[in-house]
Amino acid sequence: MTVPNRYGRERIRRSLIHFLLGKGISSVSGLVALLLVARSLSVAEFATYSVLVAFVEIFSALTGLGFTHIVLRYVPELYALHLNRSLTKLVFWALLLRSLVMLVAITVTYLAAGHITVWFGLVGWDTAFKAYLLVAGLRITANFAFQILESMLHQGLAQLAFTLTAVSKLVLLSFTIQQNSLSLLQLITIETIAEAVGLTVLLFALVKSIRQSITTTITIEDTDWLRDNLNRMTKFAAAGYGQHLATMLYGGSPNRLLVGHLFDAPIVAAFGFAQSIIDFIRRYLPGQLLAGMVRPVLLARYASNKDYQDISRTVNLVFKTDFSLVGMGIVVFGVSGEAIVSLMSKGKYGGLASELILAMLMLLILEALRPLVELSLQALERNRVLLFTNALLSSSILLAFPLSGISGAFAVIWANLIGMSINLVLLLTYLKRMDCELLLDWRAFARLVAGILLGIAVGRGLLFAGLNWGVASGAAIIAYLFLLFISNIFAATEIQALRNLKKG
Repeated sequence: MTVPNRYGRERIRRSLIHFLLGKGISSVSGLVALLLVARSLSVAEFATYSVLVAFVEIFSALTGLGFTHIVLRYVPELYALHLNRSLTKLVFWALLLRSLVMLVAITVTYLAAGHITVWFGLVGWDTAFKAYLLVAGLRITANFAFQILESMLHQGLAQLAFTLTAVSKLVLLSFTIQQNSLSLLQLITIETIAEAVGLTVLLFALVKSIRQSITTTITIEDTDWLRDNLNRMTKFAAAGYGQHLATMLYGGSPNRLLVGHLFDAPIVAAFGFAQSIIDFIRRYLPGQLLAGMVRPVLLARYASNKDYQDISRTVNLVFKTDFSLVGMGIVVFGVSGEAIVSLMSKGKYGGLASELILAMLMLLILEALRPLVELSLQALERNRVLLFTNALLSSSILLAFPLSGISGAFAVIWANLIGMSINLVLLLTYLKRMDCELLLDWRAFARLVAGILLGIAVGRGLLFAGLNWGVASGAAIIAYLFLLFISNIFAATEIQALRNLKKG
């Protein structure tokens, strides 16, 4: 009897179509909603909102306890092997235990809200903080259900739910703003409704998918699978949770919280706006956007042919693509950042926010490389080193305290930059010592930097000559792209590596 392949080429193709369609709609809705919020809330309210958003990310990481690592690793295995009843049990218990842990954590956080808000610089915002805990619970549960569906390649249902969440928020925001001015508590109510809509669809889709797996496909059952593999799953979850905690203090969310602790509302709001723009850009970089599609195919190919250079070529290709796109952003904000930010925020944020965005974009180049280096380590099954390097990376945030008196809100960015640079040097050196050197194309990177400098020089020269900032930015981008075109930064072997990925 032939067992259907649940991860075959046709399902991957359909999932990719749903993935791109869903991401396209939700990204546009999300960006418009972000701009509406930034333009409508007062500076103090937006500063508070920025800290609340960051708190959800940290809260999710702390309460995760490795459940996400379990479903991402073992749901695909059970689904591929058609162990449908074991899959049902795993999904049920994972959802139940994740929800119970989160419920306990929300209760404790609610009771301790007065102390937490003081540390995060949210004095007087206790009501908003407590109300946002409901958003946190709904959002974290929805993300967990989404990851389960995504692991089974049910991108259509998963992306539908996330699209409904984004569109519902945008519609409710638009209606509220048309009726009257938007307050933070109104925004929290809107997000609660939107998250509830998305979670309802996700849970319905999850139940439907599990039932469909049992009733419409063959089941090859091993009733003892969960019991036999419980120790294996527990160890994997503990290792993943430890690695996740080790890097928890690095990134946009802890940066927002630290800035909220160290500075006043205007600076917190400007930093939060800048970080929101960078988070949006990061989310839709090719390396981040397609990681879930590229990683399994690339690792599977390496497992069969042990060709590390295949990984090296793909890493260079993806990183150059990300570098090129981020470079374009650096050119634009390097020429007309203040005018663009002022336009986006209705004049509320300008100089400081645009300078922060420019610094964050420079950091984003290094941050785009790190997951690709991690991919190399995962292929070689040498990712234990990440526990140490992640902890070292997180500790770099301590540098922000002494630097804050010198460079203000930029202190966290410089601390991140120092930590990420040291981290990448250590990982690349480690790979080299294993005789698996990741051969990065430094000449191409130098050409990208030259293109950025040329673009900024052309744009600022036109501004100095009295031209409109839009015209100057357009000319700067053309100069940047022209230099990249004549530099031929993408090698033929790297293009071939991308074509090989399509073959699976």
